[in-house]
Amino acid sequence: MINKKIIILFSFLSLNAFAQDKTLKENISPQKKVTKLCNEFETGKSFNYLKEFIERIKNEVLLDEKVRAQFAKDLSNKKIKGCENLLREYVLNMANKKDYEPQLGEQGLLSLAIIAGIPEANNVIEKEINEGRLSSWIDTLKSTDDKAYIKALNNWVVKVAKAIRESENSSLSEISEYGKIENDNIDLKNPDKFRIWTPILMNRYLVENVKRKSKLTEEEFTNLNIIYGASTTSYREIFGDEIAKIARNNVEKWILSFRKEKAWVQFRLFPLMEMIGGGEIKREIIWLSKNHQNEKMRDMAMSTLEKIAIKQR
Repeated sequence: MINKKIIILFSFLSLNAFAQDKTLKENISPQKKVTKLCNEFETGKSFNYLKEFIERIKNEVLLDEKVRAQFAKDLSNKKIKGCENLLREYVLNMANKKDYEPQLGEQGLLSLAIIAGIPEANNVIEKEINEGRLSSWIDTLKSTDDKAYIKALNNWVVKVAKAIRESENSSLSEISEYGKIENDNIDLKNPDKFRIWTPILMNRYLVENVKRKSKLTEEEFTNLNIIYGASTTSYREIFGDEIAKIARNNVEKWILSFRKEKAWVQFRLFPLMEMIGGGEIKREIIWLSKNHQNEKMRDMAMSTLEKIAIKQR
């Protein structure tokens, strides 16, 4: 009888201790969890050690939003050097892989590496962008590093523009060639035929620049010009208003970029000029209607002036 009571008492105490231990674990603050985790990996060197670290980050950090936020904060404030060093080592291994392909969970790890200011993380993402996989990473960048996010979108636009110009042999012209006769080739490939062309990214680029009231440079406008000019009619209609808003922030530079384009690009930019509007644009169109050596360009300029006049009535 006594033994039975002892067994029941022991079982009760064991269950109670287990419950208390579980409660204590659940009540550990995110800060303490992060500190404890990183202290455990302060001096790890072997590959297996690194592999264990990554698995625990995936399971104990990335799956718990509060812990992840604390981990990111501590990384940013340089408080967890052990974890930062191991994260850098992991990303460096990733960057050095010749035929690297993103694995499940690595976007979350890279986002932490970006927060930590590990340059190799940006190198990995730039490599992905070069392979035409920016859309896989853009949300990660947006939520972790605004500068890297905008840089990635800018680099993407540059790559699309360069691909179109090379494909269509449409390098920029000298300003001295402006208004002269040029063979108009309008049977062009559209950028959706290029592997790196993604309309969603184009929309993000435009929306961000409108929101930030960016003043693009002449070179940046030439990138937009060639993408707009080589796009399908439907894409030009979708993106035209946003590009016009951006151009209004720096009309003088946009006009300079327009003057350096091939005639076929200029021809397709007339609807955009109509949307941009304003005195400077109108004066440019008037000049084209009177002085361009190509009759088709003069006719298009006159038609655009008439459309602008109707809008102003």
